[in-house]
Amino acid sequence: MSFFNNIKVMKDSISKTANNISNTIAVNNMEQANLARVNKEISSINSEIDSACTQIGRKFLEYVIETNEMPGIDVSDILTVLDPKMIRKTELEKELVEIQKRIKDQMIIKEKNALEEKFKKEKEKLDAALAMDIISEYEYNEKINQHRKRLDNFEAIKKIEQQYELGIISIEEKDYKIYTLINGQK
Repeated sequence: MSFFNNIKVMKDSISKTANNISNTIAVNNMEQANLARVNKEISSINSEIDSACTQIGRKFLEYVIETNEMPGIDVSDILTVLDPKMIRKTELEKELVEIQKRIKDQMIIKEKNALEEKFKKEKEKLDAALAMDIISEYEYNEKINQHRKRLDNFEAIKKIEQQYELGIISIEEKDYKIYTLINGQK
């Protein structure tokens, strides 16, 4: 009976994993669609703003040619039309940042899950090596602690890597900070 229970548990686990993967893909596709929609709308608004700026420039040029003067020119009608577009553009840019943040958060969760899976596999290998007396209890604990520290400090490590990607810190600083998080001070 135990064999059939193990098969049922494996089947349930595989089904649950497949369901989680399909949900993640669906959410990611929705976020990507939102991202494309917002980018397209921002692009459209930028085209309208560029058009309005061209109209302002033409009015100014026509006025200067007609009067040979350089005083102010009334473009309030164009600015009135442009104002709601500028407000909408600002709203869309905020929405774009939120969508990008959600996508980044999803990727971080995915990476953390992958790291947790890697930790489980490494632990299984180390458990087997310890059981066969290939490694000592001390070596086992050292390796497990190192992997656990990487997992426990995942978010801090991601922030350090992002600092490097943005050019805030050098690769040496990045490596040093990650090393000290995992191993303590040099």
